[in-house]
Amino acid sequence: FSNQDALEIDDTQLIKIDVYYSNTIKSIVLINPTLQTIESIEVANILGQTIHTISNVTNENYKEIEVKNLSSGAYIITLITENGTVSKKVLVE
Repeated sequence: FSNQDALEIDDTQLIKIDVYYSNTIKSIVLINPTLQTIESIEVANILGQTIHTISNVTNENYKEIEVKNLSSGAYIITLITENGTVSKKVLVE
């Protein structure tokens, strides 16, 4: 147990991905400068219930994904990537 680096995960690639919800275009905006493979995107309400799951996400530097029928409120957008997961809290107005 003296070598704690064996269980350490390098999160530098995950930090470079940004995701947010744009209220003006009613879409999830994904910024992926390192072109990581994104397996899926999940949108969940604040209770943790999955509202939308988006599969087959193409690897692009900038992508807008239209999500319709979201009521006003707080949501969690989770990106599942080859290197781990990234979750962001967003506010839909």
